[in-house]
Amino acid sequence: IKEFDAFVWTQEVSLGRRRFTLCQIENLTENQIPAIHLKESFKGKTAVVLAGGPSLDELLPWVQQHRKDLLVIAVSRIGLSLLKAGIQPDIFVSIDPHPINLNVCRDMLEFQDSALLVNDFHLASNLLSSWGGQKVFTGPRYPWPTPLEPENLPPTIGTTVTNNALALAVELGVAQIILGGVDFCFSQQGYTHANGSAEHTMGPMPQLTDQQVETNGGMMADTMHVFLESAGPLDEVAQRAITQGCRTINPAPSSMRLPHVEHISVDDIQIESMEKSARDILVKAVPPADSNHRTRLYNEVLGEVDRMLTELKAIKELSGKALNYNRKLFAKEGAGIGFHNKEKVERIEEQLNKKYPETTTFVRGFGINRFTPILRLDDDRYVEDLEESCRLYHQAMVDTSNELIEILRLTRTRVMARLEEEKPQPNLKRLLEQWRHDQQPGRAIQWAKQHVNAVNQLPEAQQQQLRDFQNTFDASVEELGRKYITRFERGVELDGTASRAREYFLTVDKEALVRLLAGLQAHRDKKEATHFVPLVQGYLAELDGKPQKAIEAYQGTAEGPAYIEVLMRLFELYTKIEDTSSALNVL
Repeated sequence: IKEFDAFVWTQEVSLGRRRFTLCQIENLTENQIPAIHLKESFKGKTAVVLAGGPSLDELLPWVQQHRKDLLVIAVSRIGLSLLKAGIQPDIFVSIDPHPINLNVCRDMLEFQDSALLVNDFHLASNLLSSWGGQKVFTGPRYPWPTPLEPENLPPTIGTTVTNNALALAVELGVAQIILGGVDFCFSQQGYTHANGSAEHTMGPMPQLTDQQVETNGGMMADTMHVFLESAGPLDEVAQRAITQGCRTINPAPSSMRLPHVEHISVDDIQIESMEKSARDILVKAVPPADSNHRTRLYNEVLGEVDRMLTELKAIKELSGKALNYNRKLFAKEGAGIGFHNKEKVERIEEQLNKKYPETTTFVRGFGINRFTPILRLDDDRYVEDLEESCRLYHQAMVDTSNELIEILRLTRTRVMARLEEEKPQPNLKRLLEQWRHDQQPGRAIQWAKQHVNAVNQLPEAQQQQLRDFQNTFDASVEELGRKYITRFERGVELDGTASRAREYFLTVDKEALVRLLAGLQAHRDKKEATHFVPLVQGYLAELDGKPQKAIEAYQGTAEGPAYIEVLMRLFELYTKIEDTSSALNVL
């Protein structure tokens, strides 16, 4: 079952690349400086990678103590924890393409004047456009092959931003990496994230766990599939780091044990002093993105978008012709028409593959969900399926090309607005319309900060419109926060808890029952959790050989989702001690 779940997850990720590509297109003008400029810039130094797991709080005091001799790389969601701890990170890493990421990472914006943002190419555009500080990107700038693609650090495999942060540290050439909050499992109390996060505020979520792993401290901990999907690739990065002379250390006893990550107490970690601050090294390594640089990039992107629009229009036209010929090919009347049209369809396919091979492949990849219905398993219906499959294929080519043409037309308008931003006296009406259309109030705020003189020369009405973007930004962040919490609130239900507890009981897994009990006792929905607490307490008493204590626990269960299981346990216990009257009452 675990292997099947992993297979299904892999297919879902593959079919879900559309969101990433859309963000990549939105970010064509924002991904300006490749992160490869950072490569090998911290040779021999010590980096600390801080993520959002429950063990983060344990390492922060040590980071404070050794701050001046560390390169601090933080995932973007832990900004609030760093603010509370008074720790200034050197680098933030962010990758999530979903707009809700702006709310999750809003506290990161407090550090934009003094930290470098390393974003993956598909970071949510509302967050990326709100960042006013230095930034570099990883992965490809363009979603299609082009000679204009700059050399860069590759995108990282893995579902969490932590994978990107560790891979970045290795690329920087450091000698050792200390991990904090990189757990890939729940805490013993059932928390999935560090204190201060929205997830921690929601309380333990024992209902989310579906597997167990061994920790550095030798205990078992609950985890879920999405964590394990990132743990494997992270360990592969740690293994590769060893071949480059870099060791990876996780001092947290509660973190998942990984083969190529050492577990060493913080008291035994040795670090060398840094002659220059990490900030000074980064400033020297990253070239500035001034107005001239941005203007050159915008013009390059504009030319590339125009090239793609020309090819997409040609592909759409050819695919439309093929669709028409295909319809005639399978027409019931007209002898000889079929073969003639078959040749025409084949010539169009040959033309697409020879003249526009890369763009045709891009179209197929972007529209993958339109092409999947073509896959057939019924050989008995080959002729009927062939006719329908050909129709579906050419229609998918037409529809996907049409969709991409519309997307790139909007992109072209956005690029022109970016060029307008660089003018000494821009058309502010045009800029305001673009920022509103893109839902990027943060970009308006940053532009106003960077063009104070131009703003001061504007009429008061337009200055007020710019000031209004701050309120729009705050309101959008709050709305995203409400959506984020609502999503988690849907998951606080404890469906399946009774079954999981019974599985632990039947397999004599006392540690798992103890963790489940701790999570239930601290669960956000106290009323719902009380249905299961007596059940787990009774199971533990039985495993401890205390039947009377178990009976007392079970008797405290109210009617609800665990009640039938409790009655079954009481009947068995009463039968064992030959208390027939009580056993009959239970029945």
